[in-house]
Amino acid sequence: MGTESLLRDFAIIMATGAVALVIFRWLKQPPVLGYLIAGALVGPYLFTGFTVSNVESVRRIADLGLLVLLFTLGVELGWQRIRRVGSSVIFIAVIEVAVMLYLGFKTGIALGWTPTEALFLGAALSMTSSAVLIKYLRDTGQLHAAHGQIIIGITLIEDFLAVILLSLLSGVATTGGGVGAGQLGGLALKLGIFAIAVLVLGTVFVPRLLRFLGKSDSPETLLLVSLGLCFGLGLTANELGLSATAGAFLIGTVIGDTEFSEKISRITAPVRDVFAALFFVSIGMLVNFGDFGRIVLPTLAIAALFIGGKIAIGFAAALLTG
Repeated sequence: MGTESLLRDFAIIMATGAVALVIFRWLKQPPVLGYLIAGALVGPYLFTGFTVSNVESVRRIADLGLLVLLFTLGVELGWQRIRRVGSSVIFIAVIEVAVMLYLGFKTGIALGWTPTEALFLGAALSMTSSAVLIKYLRDTGQLHAAHGQIIIGITLIEDFLAVILLSLLSGVATTGGGVGAGQLGGLALKLGIFAIAVLVLGTVFVPRLLRFLGKSDSPETLLLVSLGLCFGLGLTANELGLSATAGAFLIGTVIGDTEFSEKISRITAPVRDVFAALFFVSIGMLVNFGDFGRIVLPTLAIAALFIGGKIAIGFAAALLTG
C-alpha cells in the first residue's frame, strides 16, 4: 500500500508539474513559479482527494534534488571560472547576511515575537535560495554572464555561512542558550579543510578517473559515476556535520574543470530537470492557504523587508566593491 501511495503521489506531482511548465512557458513566466503553484494545488492543505499523501517522503526525495541542482551548477561553472569572479563576492555576501540578520531580528521583535523566534526570522531573511536563482538565471540565459556568475558566487558564500548559522540556531533551539565561539570557529575550520581537501584531491584523482572511464565512450557510465560522486561527497559532508549541498557543489566544480564537463553537463541535464521539478513542487506543498487571513499582513511586511533590503544592501555593497 505504501508503494502504491508513493507512486500515486509521484504521478500527481509529475502531471501537475508538466501542466504548470507548459502553461508558464506559454505565458513567458519563470517555470519555478508554476512549480510552486502546482505544489500548493496538490499539497495537503487546499483540496481533498487529488492531493499528495506522503508529503514527508516526497520532501526527503526532493531534498536530493537540491544536491543534483548544486552539483550540475558546479559542473557548468567550474572552479577556475568561479575563482575569476574575485573576492568581492565574499564582502557582498557577508554584508548582506549581517545586515539582513539584524533587520530580520528587529522586525521579529517589533511583531511581538520572542527573541529566539526573531533570530530565526533574521537567519531566514539573510539567506537567498540558490536553487531558485540558479533555475531563473539558467532559464533566462544569464547564468554564464558576468553578473550571473557574481550573483551565484554571492549565494554560494551565503550557503557556506548558512552552515554556521544553522549550527548556531540548533544550539539556541535545543538548549535555549547559544553556541560558543570555539564551536563556531571549529565548524568554520572544518568547512575550510573539507573544501580544500575536495578541491585538491579531486583535482588529482577525478580527471584521471574520468579519462579512464571515457575510453569506454559510454554516456551511461559517465552519468552514474558523476551522480555517484555527487551523492558520495554530499554524504561525506553530511556525516562531517556540514552542508551536503556544499560537498555536491564542490565536486561538481572539480568536474567542471575537466575536458568532460560539457558532456557530463549534457547527460545530467534530464536528471537535473526532473529533480528540480520535484523539489520546487514539494516547496509549494508547504503553502497552507487556511492561514492566509491570519498571516497576510506580517507576511507582506516581511516580504517587503526581504525584497527591499536585499536590493538596497546588494546594490550598495556592489558599488563599494566596484
